Amino acid sequence: MEKRIIKPTTNYRWRIGVMLGIGIIISYLDRVNISVAGSHMAEEFGWSDTQLGLLFSAFFWSYTLMMVPVGVILDKIGIKWIMRVGTLLWSIATLSTALIGGFGGVLVMRMILGATEAPGYPSSAKATGYWFPLHERGLATSIFDGAAKLASAIGIGVCTWAIMQWGWQGAFVVTGLLNLAYTFIFWIMYRDPSEHPKLSSEEYEYIKQHGGQLTGHAEGTIITNFLALMRSRKVWGITIGIMANGFTYFLMLTWLPIYMTKQLNLDLVKGGMYTAIPWIVAFFSELLIAGWLLDKLITKGYSPNKVRKAFLVIGMLFGSIVLLQPTTNDPILAVTYLSIALGGLAFSSGVCWSIPSIIAPKGMVGSVSSFMNLFNNLMGVSAPFITGYIVDVTGTFKSAFVLSGAILIVGSLSYLFVMGDIEQINLKKNGNNPTTLKEGKNI
Repeated sequence: MEKRIIKPTTNYRWRIGVMLGIGIIISYLDRVNISVAGSHMAEEFGWSDTQLGLLFSAFFWSYTLMMVPVGVILDKIGIKWIMRVGTLLWSIATLSTALIGGFGGVLVMRMILGATEAPGYPSSAKATGYWFPLHERGLATSIFDGAAKLASAIGIGVCTWAIMQWGWQGAFVVTGLLNLAYTFIFWIMYRDPSEHPKLSSEEYEYIKQHGGQLTGHAEGTIITNFLALMRSRKVWGITIGIMANGFTYFLMLTWLPIYMTKQLNLDLVKGGMYTAIPWIVAFFSELLIAGWLLDKLITKGYSPNKVRKAFLVIGMLFGSIVLLQPTTNDPILAVTYLSIALGGLAFSSGVCWSIPSIIAPKGMVGSVSSFMNLFNNLMGVSAPFITGYIVDVTGTFKSAFVLSGAILIVGSLSYLFVMGDIEQINLKKNGNNPTTLKEGKNI
């Protein structure tokens, strides 16, 4: 039976949701720019595919190392200031890349960029928990997580155009200026709901009454709480799943433009168009399935736990279609397989990133999100380098796709058998094991 929920007359929360999505698009342009510019830089400086793979992964070295500290700091000082400083610093790092030549200089700039962009995803997950009730969390999360996929399509077009105008440096100048513009937007627009002057009291009460996370800090010490989370099977189950998703995602994010030109023998413009198609499919897949459809089913009364788990696993199984990628060099069929795979991974990822704001204790969404993202981005470190090494050794991407498909199957099994029910972790323990509270109770 469909529940009747009376919505407020104002919708400022959706402005915040869209702003978070734009921020992810802008920050992800910094991950796409080097993928598009990489072959031009390698030609100019004489880099091998293995060296290029190192540069692709360098961002994720520092990004990953900063993830847990950023989560703890985020839970301590809040979203507003960590993101204000972060957006400014990563804008400078992107612009500086255009001024530096040589392998070492670009490597350092990519590492600085990774460190300063580390707060982006955990902040978005935490803000979504603050700003949206549970029955809107799917669509709200899909806006910012789906934006990462849309960014790849947009970034390929923007960076290809900039390179054709000004050479490889143009990709970093254009994306750096867009980052600076977003820094200004975030600075003037974002506050937590409890302190936002433009949020009506009616809308704020609606968010709180329907499961919005309350601002504030977790009880107990940071170290004790974090260690308690690390003992949670639930946290490890969702983390293994997002890691598996991440390996294929980061492989495609960094190597897809070169796959199109090197293995499918497409020119720069056509290769860019073909690369954009799977990312566009991924964006709409996540928005419609992990966003609209998931929230619709939950609002109609279907079990939130069963719906979310089903979407997680089905999406991963669609992603494993990359196992068919080595069977063809036909561009149309290759793009079809990639589109199905990325579409599935996108809506699985969208559901996954809504979970931290559901399972995390009060004041610890940042810590849970950052822990997930730490291990997810270990795939950002390993997938580009492993893929580059495989291509250097074998001359093709076939073995890399087979490996990623096998990893996705492992991830789907983790969602099924390790994660358990999607419900809030309670740091008050029975013995040594964290207990849980069912979704829907006051958090």
